[in-house]
Amino acid sequence: MLKRFSIVLILLLTTSCSGLPNLFGGTNVAANVPVAKEVEQSVVKVVRPQTRPESINAENVEINNIQENWLLWLVALIGWILPSPSEMVRNTSHFILRLFGRDV
Repeated sequence: MLKRFSIVLILLLTTSCSGLPNLFGGTNVAANVPVAKEVEQSVVKVVRPQTRPESINAENVEINNIQENWLLWLVALIGWILPSPSEMVRNTSHFILRLFGRDV
């Protein structure tokens, strides 16, 4: 019974992806849209900034490229040590099943 229900459910859900007729009538996509209507255009005035300066005075420039590498190494180490998400879910589900007395 469950197998038949699941097959019918899969067929009903996938009818929108195929050429099969929809059992519930589907949607009507006909729209009343004027096809050859003129498009209104407007003129937009572009305002450009005045000329750019030829040179920029920068007397004291200090570049600080010091990066904290310890944080990068810590994240890399934690990512290498921790298990993958699928392993975490599997181990958690095994723990819960053992907690309720079911062996896996």
